[in-house]
Amino acid sequence: MKTKLFFSLCFAMVTGLVWAQTGKVRTFSDFSGLRISGPFDVYLEQGDAPQVRIDGDNEAVEKIETELDGNTLRIRLKDEKNNWKWWNDHDDIKVYVTYRSLRELHVSGSGDIFGRSPIRSESFEVRGSGSGDIELADVQTDHLEVSMSGSGDLEIAGRAREQDLRVSGSGDIEAFGLKSERAHVSISGSSDINLNVSESLEASVSGSGDIRYKGQPRIERMRVSGSGEIRQAN
Repeated sequence: MKTKLFFSLCFAMVTGLVWAQTGKVRTFSDFSGLRISGPFDVYLEQGDAPQVRIDGDNEAVEKIETELDGNTLRIRLKDEKNNWKWWNDHDDIKVYVTYRSLRELHVSGSGDIFGRSPIRSESFEVRGSGSGDIELADVQTDHLEVSMSGSGDLEIAGRAREQDLRVSGSGDIEAFGLKSERAHVSISGSSDINLNVSESLEASVSGSGDIRYKGQPRIERMRVSGSGEIRQAN
């Protein structure tokens, strides 16, 4: 599991669509879902004014598209197939997103996601595909649902009454820092999952991946197919 340092997040409190000294700020009406696709890194911050700030030169900034679709904000690289080679020389672009509240985070591509502000929601869903990593420092929810595919890792902390973690591929989930009461966990492939659960656990492994859990939960179901294993970590 790769561990990264969280970067400082700086947001400009402005309205409308304006050019900043190092990029562009785009403001939006409220949204509760994020769908991010592309090779750029994204930094998440809770705040009162929903907006996106893109830091980089003007040419690079114009190649990133933001669109509000109902309650979901989509952020992607325009014409990604043709712009991919160009992007290799402009990989210093950073995208900063301010949200009021967040219920869904869907990520695809090679860009990494960094979230250090609290995410508080009755339910919260994370879906990741591709090679990008996701770090969420403080999630507070009744129900957490995670689905990861590809090689990207997820590191998550906070508290969830119930968590449902599903992984396929080679990406790992590091969730020792996420306290939960009930957990449903499944691995297909070579991924590893670390979790923290206190009351009940259902776990299954198909392949070479491992599940390690902290706590003293009641084991409702445990199934292993392949060379992987399920074991207590403490």
